[in-house]
Amino acid sequence: MKSTKFAIRRLLDDMELRQLRAFVKIAETCNFSLAAKELYTTQSALSQSLKKLEDELGAALFHRDNHNVGLTEAGDALLPYAKRTIEDADNCVYKMNDLMNMKCGTLNIGVTHSFRILTSDTLNIFVKKFPNIKLNIFYKTNDELQNMLFRKEIDVMLAFKPETIAEQIESHNLFEDKLCAIVAKDHVLAKKRSITLEEIAEHPLILPAEGTQARNMIDRVLKTNPVELKPKIVINEITPILMLVSYGEMISILSGLSTKTRPDVVAVPIDVAGNTMEGAFLILKNSYFKRSAKEFIKLLCETQLLRLKMDSLFN
Repeated sequence: MKSTKFAIRRLLDDMELRQLRAFVKIAETCNFSLAAKELYTTQSALSQSLKKLEDELGAALFHRDNHNVGLTEAGDALLPYAKRTIEDADNCVYKMNDLMNMKCGTLNIGVTHSFRILTSDTLNIFVKKFPNIKLNIFYKTNDELQNMLFRKEIDVMLAFKPETIAEQIESHNLFEDKLCAIVAKDHVLAKKRSITLEEIAEHPLILPAEGTQARNMIDRVLKTNPVELKPKIVINEITPILMLVSYGEMISILSGLSTKTRPDVVAVPIDVAGNTMEGAFLILKNSYFKRSAKEFIKLLCETQLLRLKMDSLFN
């Protein structure tokens, strides 16, 4: 086994990344035409790269007929090494770009709907401080963003720590928050120091939609506190919820920090056990953490005055 691994490793050192990318993409798609399209090349060029790789290895990597493409035993053995080689090369390129004083590059950030309001100031400051870094922001549900992180379509995910996290993803806590009743500043409940679920149930409700992090947290709390909440409106975006609450009659349940940018609403802590929410950023394990992502997290903590106890991460 050791000699086989060494032989593959030595062969990989002599191969072009282009050949390995072609091989991996074909293995992922099981389709030459689709693999060529995703690599922005022609099917003929892709086939030539694969043939050259097979000639160097002295083994066929795929068995194929008119309808199916599949890995041979040799292809199956090569695949994990090829992926690791490509990942190492990509990480090297990322690091070299970062060393250019952040004069170029792209940062892809995933943000859950519940975390959306907390990032608006940071986005504005980051763009001014690092004008040459292109930002791609994706607002999606927790499950969608974890899948994007796993596929390396985003570099970092900002969210309240999910109850379930994929094994390949690691979470770093930034701050703690609590579920609160969100009411208009002149609402009868606005001056209360805390409120119970029973009191909330007596008022017309606007709740976040199922699948959002805030709703997941609400449902989790309700499992051990069986109070029936009957929302009149359900919305999957925080901004319109806060707007409707500000009109005065209806109330909602969200994180306390969601009211930060709205002086016309008030967050009243809910008096119930187990309603603590942990704001966090999530990254893929064993993957290079871009300098631009670190800078964004730093700015987020500074602008939101969050208590950060992980200075060592950024040294």
